[in-house]
Order: sequence, then C-alpha cells, then structure tokens
Amino acid sequence: MEVSYTNYKREVRLISKKLGIKVKFSKNTEIPFCRIQKREIVIPSTPMSRDNLISIFFHEYSHQVCYDLHIYDNYHRGNEKSKDFYKIMADAEIYVDKMGRDFTRLYDKNIEYYGAYMKMSKGEIRKFLSGYYKIQKKIKNLLTFLKSGVY
Repeated sequence: MEVSYTNYKREVRLISKKLGIKVKFSKNTEIPFCRIQKREIVIPSTPMSRDNLISIFFHEYSHQVCYDLHIYDNYHRGNEKSKDFYKIMADAEIYVDKMGRDFTRLYDKNIEYYGAYMKMSKGEIRKFLSGYYKIQKKIKNLLTFLKSGVY
C-alpha cells in the first residue's frame, strides 16, 4: 500500500497545483483540515485508499471554495461569536460534503466519494463540531495565557 499511497499523494499534489492550493501531508494530525487564509490543505500522512484520499482533498478544497465565494460565510470565516455559527455548522458541512462529492465525480467518476457528514444527522454533526470548537477555544486561551508570561 505504501508505494501506491506515494503515487496517490503525488496525484493529489498535482491536482492541488492545478487548483492553486497547497497540500501538506502531516504526521502531526489525525484530522484533515483546510487553513483557509493560507490556501493550504493538511491531510494526515497515514496511508489510505486513493478514493479516501481524493475524497478528503476535495472535501477540504470545497471549504476553500466556500470561503472564496462567501458561502456559509460566518462558518467559513470562523465567526464563532455570530448567533448562527453553531446553527449553520451542520448545514455548511453537508453542503461542503456535497460539493466535494461533485468535484470528485468531475475529476474521476469511478471514485467512490467518502463523505462523513452526509452520513450523519445534523444533531450528530453539531455535537461533534461543537466539541471540536470548544477544545480549540480552550487551547487558544491556554496559549494566550502562556504567551502573557503572567503565571
């Protein structure tokens, strides 16, 4: 699988170059994400199937497209103070999943798209993402405290 996975990563790098977004494979993350302001997608370096890797890439790329086009703007700009941030997060992720599926089909109709959010209820998505954002906020607060030097 490792030789094939190297080829799959090479394929994703070529796609990303054509689309004008960086892609990074990292041993330091288990969850893929898009650094929207940096136009960079970070994908775990754990070996996976071609279908799964390309699905992940196009899901994360869809976040960048939504940001660029101001789709679900409060969510994609990380405006957690907005009243509707937590209400729209499930809708935004489902939208992104569908867009990612469509991009994947355009790229190669033989790839089976792995869309995690399309298989979850909105309540499950909100619960999952709310926990994630609360943890991120605690980490940011801790880093701010540590940088202040007042302890």
